[in-house]
Amino acid sequence: MNFTDTGIDGFDISFYQDDNNTAQGINFATMKSHGADFVIIRAGQGNWIDQDFATNWAGAKEAHIPRAAYWFYDPRVAPLTQAKTFCDLATNPEGRLWIDLEYSGLWGGNFRGASNWRVMCEEVKRRGYRVGIYTGFYWWRENTMPLEREYFGQYPLWLAWYTSTISIVTIPAPWSECLIWQDGTPPIGKLVGVESIEIDHDRFNGGQIEFMKEFGAQVVTPPNPPTPPIGAKMNLARTNASNVAICTAPDNNTKTGRVFPANTQFVFNIKQGTWYQLMDMTWLNAGGQNQYITFISSNTPPPVPPPVGAQYAVTLHDYEIRALSRPTYNGAVRAVHGLPETVKVNDKFGFVLLTKPLQFAWYDWCRFRTTQNDTNNKTSFRSLTTDGRAFTNHFGSTTCANYVTGDNLDAEPMRLFPLLCGGAYIKIVGGVGTAELTFETMSSTEDVTQYNPTTHPYLFYSAVNSVRSEIWVDNVNGTNQVWNGKWDEHQAIPFHQFDYKAIVPIIAKGSKTQKIDASLVRLLPTGSPVPSPFVY
Repeated sequence: MNFTDTGIDGFDISFYQDDNNTAQGINFATMKSHGADFVIIRAGQGNWIDQDFATNWAGAKEAHIPRAAYWFYDPRVAPLTQAKTFCDLATNPEGRLWIDLEYSGLWGGNFRGASNWRVMCEEVKRRGYRVGIYTGFYWWRENTMPLEREYFGQYPLWLAWYTSTISIVTIPAPWSECLIWQDGTPPIGKLVGVESIEIDHDRFNGGQIEFMKEFGAQVVTPPNPPTPPIGAKMNLARTNASNVAICTAPDNNTKTGRVFPANTQFVFNIKQGTWYQLMDMTWLNAGGQNQYITFISSNTPPPVPPPVGAQYAVTLHDYEIRALSRPTYNGAVRAVHGLPETVKVNDKFGFVLLTKPLQFAWYDWCRFRTTQNDTNNKTSFRSLTTDGRAFTNHFGSTTCANYVTGDNLDAEPMRLFPLLCGGAYIKIVGGVGTAELTFETMSSTEDVTQYNPTTHPYLFYSAVNSVRSEIWVDNVNGTNQVWNGKWDEHQAIPFHQFDYKAIVPIIAKGSKTQKIDASLVRLLPTGSPVPSPFVY
């Protein structure tokens, strides 16, 4: 390995470097006095936030140690979800945001492989941050294919190879060098201000000029708000003008040089006149007529994910209950091979009027599950919500206002009708042992953006078609195949929109619950873990 050793050293840390049984945390002043030129701090893993990240992030800044952050990629969580959480946390780093690729193959998960890592890289980059890749030589070689690797060569490499002998370190393709080399875990933790015996040691490949280029650049504040502590009050607002300037004080003469683009949702501490104070104590001005910023709400943050012991159920597929939407059972012509697989909800509230905020929330939930571009995402949303869909039931984007795609803006908003598809997981909150079960929903009157398919999978379901295929047999002469008039009907497939990952939110009109006949679901044993969503 070609390595320019100029003595620029650092450490990477996580909650493992802090003993929760003591009152003290990491002493960053001590770390700096013992030669820490930089520190890379773990923000989290999957959908889990490192419990010490906020403290470590602030402590390193106070000690004037240049900071970068890393996120341990978990294949059990959607890459867009991981990217959003990462960027929401690691605001204003001096260095870049590193994506840690070293997970165990034993974990499984639906988001393994280079295509999913690429999604996370692109999303972090889209949010205004510089990206880096952390991995080890052998892990990378065993978990990637040659053609997959080329994309990642555009990002710097942070290489794990524990040795003191530079000459034996090998750089994996497609890189020719590494920017940072993690060379070991020496037992010097107590000496450098942490409570663990060992600490990961890192060496920067380059001189002071290269180091300043890497750790000297401030980046924009990410567009999405950080997750506040559980139980804290969360004040939300959104910019509705381009390039809203960020100021250090509530006046227009102290601009920081950073801006928020249009449609940026953010959390604020207080509102002082037309000024909004952000979480980092900077300010945004709504303008004399409040034309630049729209206040959204003051509400509590997302609830804690449900406990493992909750009661869940899964809605039955059409081929399990012989529902009327099945093509054969409803007398559909031979040409019809698939119809929406709908499960009736005993709803007394009626349809939900899809206001602009609800439409954009639905759109965001879908687009974050795909790698499509914006144009294709909007095409998918228009198709998913046409008048002909069961979910919108003649009140879709064909004739009603679709604010996401800009269709029929002078008409009434689209409607969402109360129903589910087969294979939907729901959280049961009452009625077990009776003919009618009560299950949890989102309410149309609350801020639904506090939920997402990762943290609350039981509030969303996969849009699914009930399908059939013709059974062909030899004709009487045995010369060719003919349809015998029967069907293979034990099939259900997802809608094609959003790369076959389209989902529908479970929202009730002004209520947090709905009811469903017990005969239409299969109860899971009490104490079952939160089910994997969107199984069809």
